[in-house]
Amino acid sequence: MDLGTVLRRLERRRYADPPAFAADVRLTFRNAMSYNKRGDPVYESAAELSEIFEAGWASILAELPPPPPPDSERKLRFTDELTRLPESVQRTVAGILKERGACLQEKKGEVEVDLGKADAATLDELDELITEHHAALALDVEALMQVPCELPN
Repeated sequence: MDLGTVLRRLERRRYADPPAFAADVRLTFRNAMSYNKRGDPVYESAAELSEIFEAGWASILAELPPPPPPDSERKLRFTDELTRLPESVQRTVAGILKERGACLQEKKGEVEVDLGKADAATLDELDELITEHHAALALDVEALMQVPCELPN
């Protein structure tokens, strides 16, 4: 592994996620230090660049959003959360799941959802919908807090 290969992989969008990129950069520096003796300019440059990379990488990691929870965890959370959503939002969820081919079953006028068959993209869409719903609720509460209220004496 060398930095030229890392650059080509970046340009071709071959890295699945940031940690895969970081692993290749670290491997490049480790290789340079493994195949050259301490005191050699290549070794010393690799050691110095590795320190610079790690310091910069730490600040980048701090700015990245946290990774989404594993799909199984998300499915459990959504199953619980879907029952508490208003009917209009539940209908939107059912439409998304139906459109994506997820398992929906109607029983006595109620729709049962099997999130076990939902893929990551569907879960992402549901997550976005639920987040938007919660944000709208927060705005509604904030607006209500701004309304002046007079208490009778």
